[in-house]
Amino acid sequence: MTRMTRTTRTTRATRKSFNAAGPCDPADHYMLPALPRLPGIKNLIEKKKSFVITAPPRSGKTTILHSVVFDLNKEGKRLALRCDLETIRGIDDVDGAMNALLENLRLSLRFSGAEALKKAGEDESLAKPASDPAFKGRPLELWLRTLCSRLEKDLVILFDGADCPSGGVLMSFFRQLRSGFAESGRNPFPRSVGLAGVRDVRNRVPETCPGERPDPLLFVDFAKNPLTPKDFTLAEMKALYAQHAEASGQAFTGKAVLRARQWSEGHPGLVNALAGEVVENIFDSDYDLKVTEALIDDAAKNILKRRNPLFDRLSENLPDPGVRRVVGPMLAGGVVSSFPKDEADDVGGSADDGRFAMDLGLVKKNGSFRPANPIYHAALARHLSFSAMTFLPRKREGERTDREKPGMMDILRKFSRLWNKSGHDCLKNFFCPEAAPYLALFAFLHEVLGGTAEVKAEYAGPGRFSDIVAISGGKKLVVATECHRRCPETRENRKRLEKLMERKLADDCWMVVFTGNVKKGFEIQESVKWHHVSGCRIIVEIG
Repeated sequence: MTRMTRTTRTTRATRKSFNAAGPCDPADHYMLPALPRLPGIKNLIEKKKSFVITAPPRSGKTTILHSVVFDLNKEGKRLALRCDLETIRGIDDVDGAMNALLENLRLSLRFSGAEALKKAGEDESLAKPASDPAFKGRPLELWLRTLCSRLEKDLVILFDGADCPSGGVLMSFFRQLRSGFAESGRNPFPRSVGLAGVRDVRNRVPETCPGERPDPLLFVDFAKNPLTPKDFTLAEMKALYAQHAEASGQAFTGKAVLRARQWSEGHPGLVNALAGEVVENIFDSDYDLKVTEALIDDAAKNILKRRNPLFDRLSENLPDPGVRRVVGPMLAGGVVSSFPKDEADDVGGSADDGRFAMDLGLVKKNGSFRPANPIYHAALARHLSFSAMTFLPRKREGERTDREKPGMMDILRKFSRLWNKSGHDCLKNFFCPEAAPYLALFAFLHEVLGGTAEVKAEYAGPGRFSDIVAISGGKKLVVATECHRRCPETRENRKRLEKLMERKLADDCWMVVFTGNVKKGFEIQESVKWHHVSGCRIIVEIG
């Protein structure tokens, strides 16, 4: 290949990029066909069924809705319109929310790709506010009837961000849809309505309307089970990255794609973010170099170091009691499978605690909860550890821990003394007390080893363990933690650490065992006990 040929391909590649910041456009971004990720959606529309779509942030919901609208309008059998309900988030006044919603619907008509919808948007009767007497207290229902009466074809309307409204606004929204469905056989009304959001919007009614018991018939017109877009498979990731290789000549090695799959577990936003970080930031759009496994690792580290928009929505919801009751014990190494109602405690949990964490994409469930992917697991530990760091003594001016190069034994002894002195205050001030011991140790190792080692959180086993890993001088040091109410049972964790050593996946392993509970506090005995198991050095500190 000549240099001139490479330049031509590179110029073409600059027209597209890997997008992780919002909806994808095939003209600007590398992307796979969106509709195959949500099989069955067109079949529901053909049967005049309404439906709910749920998926975590940055997983492609809006991109899929745009694709549905484009395909339906292109086919010409019916008309399709998308409207974003994000504009009425936080509006408690029903009339004010309905005014904002009708204005947004009118703007959606004006910028629609279908001429029939654009023409309908010019109708003055659709420009009336929700308080206009012509709408008789049911503005959304009657506005949709008016719109459909102006159209010669059936209308499919898709509401994005449908979990944004709350309280009385959400109840009014559903009641008007229900009333419209009930009369759709005799009066014009959309043939199908889609509601897309992070959470199943039908669950938001009882959550945001305390004491209100919604009529079960309120949701009868919607398909029983929500639709959830599939994550990318390894084959789909190869196809996506191959688009960049075809356009630029810059290939992703097979190991690089596999590594990206391991980091992201197919989450679309992370799949794009990893590739974009390598191509645009690490390589600075130099397409002459191959993307390797090591570069994908570097990309993951960079994403975690920066405040990535992918993590903003997650951070906003971490203080939620339901999320805390799942994430805290999971990071602390406990098995979390469900929460019966009688276990609700001072953190305000309920039987549905795990549902919100799963809706957000923080965790997955396979028997028990586990982090959704290694990047989110590391991001959770990093974010939550900032709260735990408040109990750590600050470095004096000019102090350099990287010159001290302390051994892990001395470091753990120092942590043990510090925890027994200040750990109770950490528990009191920390909003996720179940994970406080693990996160305090994570923060401490970051503080002490920050100049000499890379310290990261690692999910270590199916539904049970979280490790702290320090990589220094080419060596991998693993520190496992356990929290117990009574006498610790560390046999399972020891066997796991033995296997790490036997398979040469770690150079040294330690285990720190906390005993106690959240209310009374976790203790660590100052003396350090050494155990040699199959050549694996394990420190067990027992209170």
